[in-house]
Order: sequence, then C-alpha cells, then structure tokens
Amino acid sequence: MKIGIDPGHGGEDPGAVGPGGTYEKDVNLAIAQRVQFLLSRMGIETLMTRSDDSSKSLMTRSNSLNGARVDFAISIHCNSSANPGPNYISTYIQAAGGEAELLAMRVQARMAQSTGWPDGGVRIQNLHMTRETQMPAILCECGFISNPAQELMLKSSEVQTRIARAIVDGISEFLNIETGPPAVEQWKQDIMEQAMKEGLVKSEHDAEEAAPKWFVLQVALNLLDALRKT
Repeated sequence: MKIGIDPGHGGEDPGAVGPGGTYEKDVNLAIAQRVQFLLSRMGIETLMTRSDDSSKSLMTRSNSLNGARVDFAISIHCNSSANPGPNYISTYIQAAGGEAELLAMRVQARMAQSTGWPDGGVRIQNLHMTRETQMPAILCECGFISNPAQELMLKSSEVQTRIARAIVDGISEFLNIETGPPAVEQWKQDIMEQAMKEGLVKSEHDAEEAAPKWFVLQVALNLLDALRKT
C-alpha cells in the first residue's frame, strides 16, 4: 500500500491568504506532514509531492503520483471565499460511483466530526489533482482560511493535528485497518515542533520513541552549530 500526499501550492504560489496574513501553502504543508507521519507510524508507505516550501506545477505533482503508482492520492488544501462568512469543511472528487467517493465519504465524515465545523459534504468538481491522477484521488478543503475565526484555528498546531488525524482515521476506516497507537499528547508534539523550528532536529520524529546515542549527539551538534553562528 502506497499513499500519495499532495500539500497544495508552495514556493512562489502561496495559495489563498487569510485576512490575518496566513498563507494557505503553510497550513497545507503542516497538515500533510502530520498525515505522512501518522501513516508512516502505521507502516504505510507514503509519497509527498512536496516536503518543503517549494514550487511544483500541477502537472509535476500528478506525474509524480502516477509515476510512483500510488494506490490512493490525498490532496490537501484550504478553501477561500471573497465573503468571510463560509466556514464549512468539504472533500472533492472527480466523479461519483468509484473508490474515490467511498474514500472521500469516510474522510469527510471524520473531518467534520473532529473539527465540529459545518459539514460541506463530498462534492464533485473538475480539478487537476483528481482528474489527471491515475488512481482514486480526493481533495480535502480543510475549512476556509478566508474566515477570520477559522484562519486562527487553522494556524494552530492542535487543529492541524486534529485534521490530519481525521484524514488518517478516514483512510484507515476505508482500508479497514487499525489506526495504530493513539496520537501523541499535544504538549509533546509542541516540543517536537519547536525543536524543529529552532533547528535542533531536522525532520519529524516520534515523540514517544527512545532516542539512540547518535540522535542525542546530533541534537547537541545542531545546538553547538547554532551557538557558533550567534
């Protein structure tokens, strides 16, 4: 089983920009990284169309997923509107009646339940990432970044983790597999994220996993390198 994860936008393309200046591309990547982390903990192979703030064309993204022959694709976005009022959460597919719709129904139900936001349902729309991919693909619109209250929530690591967990739970339900160990307590996750921001660790790590000597030494070397640059 291999699942493709597509964090929408990136690099020179910020996507939608919230009234408080939040870039959609940043929220998309944060949620996608959590989805990848949770799926990896379950032993599921993943492919990210981007893992950092880089520009990737839509064709590059779909070609990457098609070339890797992933079994399912999840594209992650935030919705936007000229009207600040809309605040529903929704999932898009290319057409009804296939595996993509079944997957979308489960992911959508989990996201709506987890966030408590209005359920926008599963919607059909002609989108590149659901049209040009050769596997069942869904596109999650994780709330409206144009809604001031929702923008604040989407910036929260807790909400980002909650949405990611909901997506993974929906995938797990669709595949009829166990979701694995429970999510890491939020305060532990916050410490790991802060360590990443400060450059002490360079990638996602399991906060519950015992650290080998090389990892402890690498953190110490990263700290030493940061001190030398000050």
